[in-house]
Amino acid sequence: MKEEKINITKSKILDALMDNIPDSIYFKDKNSKFIKVSKSLAKVLKIKDPKEIIGKTDFDFFSKEHAEKAFQDEKDIIKKGKPIINFEEKETWENGEDRWMSTTKMNLYDE
Repeated sequence: MKEEKINITKSKILDALMDNIPDSIYFKDKNSKFIKVSKSLAKVLKIKDPKEIIGKTDFDFFSKEHAEKAFQDEKDIIKKGKPIINFEEKETWENGEDRWMSTTKMNLYDE
């Protein structure tokens, strides 16, 4: 059987994943600003277009207490290089609502 050449870029694959996965997935830069967000996370955040979240931080969506904890976790991950995997955490939203989430956070390195 002859293999077909598939001309799909990594970017197109990632975009398809981010547009269709039901999980909340996001990527942040070294300053904890969102750089890519799944459509499902945008829906949870009540934002129509995920692009509207780019450049924002957890402080724009969550309570100060939760955002500070998330920010510190991210700084520790960057510094130590050790991921946080399947960690159950309480997210407190700006409106005071609490939700429990299973979270995985890790470094992403470029080539």
